[in-house]
Amino acid sequence: MWVSVALLLVMPGSFYVGTRWGTSGVAIAWIVVHPIVVVPMLVMYTLRAIGLPLREYLLALWPATSGTLTMAAAVLLMRRALPAGWPESATLAALVATGGIAYGATLWLLHAERVRTLTALLRSIRRDAPKVSVQGLGPA
Repeated sequence: MWVSVALLLVMPGSFYVGTRWGTSGVAIAWIVVHPIVVVPMLVMYTLRAIGLPLREYLLALWPATSGTLTMAAAVLLMRRALPAGWPESATLAALVATGGIAYGATLWLLHAERVRTLTALLRSIRRDAPKVSVQGLGPA
């Protein structure tokens, strides 16, 4: 409820300012202001409800964040390094491969223990899952 109240107080003014630049200005106001209002409030309420300190929450997000930052940098660098005359499909394939390799390498090199822990968890879930027959009619 408090998130909605905060949005009610803030968004109309941001929309009004955005109308100076037309529909695009209103859209930009929404894109910029909405997360600024919502994210801190939801994080604050959620972390309080589950009893998780902000530092632990941010540390939990660090592997994905570091992988994303590395991937973005690698893709931007690769885009500059590729020849201008390459076909779009080859450029896309090279950029996707570069991003995937950069993200995976970051996780593996900087966060290997977390990757091993997640892999072990997924294997245990798969191992402990009930076996179902091919027809789905009962246990295998």
